[in-house]
Amino acid sequence: MIDVAFLNVLEELGSCGTSDVLDRLRLGDRWIDRLGPVTVPGCVAGVAVTTALEPMLPGEPRPPVHLGARAIDAADARSVIVMALDGDEAISGLWGDLLSLAAQVKGVRATVVGGRCRDTDAIRELGYPVFATGTIPASARGRVKEVAVGVPVELDGVRIEPGDVIVSDGDGAVVVPAGEVGRVRDTAEAMLAAEAEITAGIRAGTPLSEILGAGYESMTQDPS
Repeated sequence: MIDVAFLNVLEELGSCGTSDVLDRLRLGDRWIDRLGPVTVPGCVAGVAVTTALEPMLPGEPRPPVHLGARAIDAADARSVIVMALDGDEAISGLWGDLLSLAAQVKGVRATVVGGRCRDTDAIRELGYPVFATGTIPASARGRVKEVAVGVPVELDGVRIEPGDVIVSDGDGAVVVPAGEVGRVRDTAEAMLAAEAEITAGIRAGTPLSEILGAGYESMTQDPS
């Protein structure tokens, strides 16, 4: 099980440090660089609760439940909700203030939106973290519908499975495959300790050419 302590380590590393860990483990480029915080700054790591969305057709009946509601119902205090639209992201907002309030009450850590968010001023007042590609005033009602919750989705070509860990901050988002959490945990803790030593050395005035030498260059290299 993915625990909060592991999520906290990834939050300390941030998306950049987590990407370095994946490089060291040769897990590929699993980053999404178009995402950024649109409400509050900071880094959030959590277990993905995925929602697949698609545009509605003209004249299509309205869905019985608003998009995102089922994901919030399925989430817990380790969760990050992921909204993925298969279509033009400029069609509408895929997340708003009521969903944010409900997610916050449920204890959800954040929402990652593969598209636009709306009601950002109100969400900012709540202090709820939302990462998106941008903002828009338009409602999803009558424009976008939910297809499924808890299914594999893609954001900018990066596949996200339910239960994967997603780390989001001002530099973008990085996806850690659920099946690799054990290896990532060990390497992430070692990377965090190494970065603490580097920071301490810089503050102590150690020549930078010594600190950022061969050892630093090899930090993202597979030791095998």
